[in-house]
Amino acid sequence: MKIPELQKRLRAEKIDAAVFMGNDPHFRYLAEVNENPEYGWLIVHARRGPVIYIPGFEAPRFRKMTSIAVKEPKEGMFRGVKTLGIVNEYFTIANSKWKPVKGIKRKDISKIMLELRRVKTAKELRIIQEACKLTDEIFEKTFRRFKTFKREQDAKIFMENLARETGGTSFPTIVGSGKNGALPHYQGNEKLRKGFCVIDYGVFYKGYCSDVTRTIYLGKPSKKEKEMYDAVRRAQQIGIDAVRAGVEAASVDAAVRYDLGKLNKYFIHGLGHQVGVDVHEGSDISLSRNSKGTLEKNMVVTVEPGLYFRGKYGIRIEDDVVVQDGPAKVLSKATKNLVIVR
Repeated sequence: MKIPELQKRLRAEKIDAAVFMGNDPHFRYLAEVNENPEYGWLIVHARRGPVIYIPGFEAPRFRKMTSIAVKEPKEGMFRGVKTLGIVNEYFTIANSKWKPVKGIKRKDISKIMLELRRVKTAKELRIIQEACKLTDEIFEKTFRRFKTFKREQDAKIFMENLARETGGTSFPTIVGSGKNGALPHYQGNEKLRKGFCVIDYGVFYKGYCSDVTRTIYLGKPSKKEKEMYDAVRRAQQIGIDAVRAGVEAASVDAAVRYDLGKLNKYFIHGLGHQVGVDVHEGSDISLSRNSKGTLEKNMVVTVEPGLYFRGKYGIRIEDDVVVQDGPAKVLSKATKNLVIVR
């Protein structure tokens, strides 16, 4: 649990307590629960135990999920609090007018929370690894069934239905065939086209996310197309090999772009991002050319190079990896041999 670390930071910053609203992912992160309440607040005091305040109809359910004291909202929840830590992104205008916080000085602790979430505990790593294992299994089931699908949405629905057994998907699934695969965030439902098909998918499991992409081929690939796929796969391995603790994040992106050579102009996004409670988390450090940060042991990042030929096709391969002192540990294991569906 990261609450003791947060309390230490609050004391150092002379903040009496921090509040996390029901819509804030930090709520479930700190309380170690799988979901956010519709209404509720987690208050972490700097010098005494944390408390979750939830209306009576939700309280019994949350008492079963967490070891933190769960109480019904009442007057005096912030008694003795002069400075209150908030995460600006989730503390809305409506929240700022909330009667219990009126007259209390507020201080943004977004940076503190980014730093707390950056390095994963052993428990967090086990959960993310299990999320990746479930993702791998669903990819394999999807590959076996792919020839039965007629439209992009057929594959998407099949994968998302399987994810309901784990807790749902961590983001809207992407299935882009033919020219649609050249759009990295494509969301559509056209008839499956011959050629490359990009599938970007992740599950939400016990409060954590996976994010994995595989590109398959529908029909018979040409020699040139195989070469392009091999170029992405080789570049991705270069990126994985470059990931380790103490390395500047931007240098990993640079290594992949150097390997791609002239093809680099078709790689139109950053190499990767952090993964955890959110599928895209820790915007302070990413695997991109503009990142200023350094990779730390037990961060979890994606490595996802791609080539996008507008109006023709796209190729992307993505894995979730753990930063270590030595070679990175790859959590996602679905095959990266080019799957050909005929």
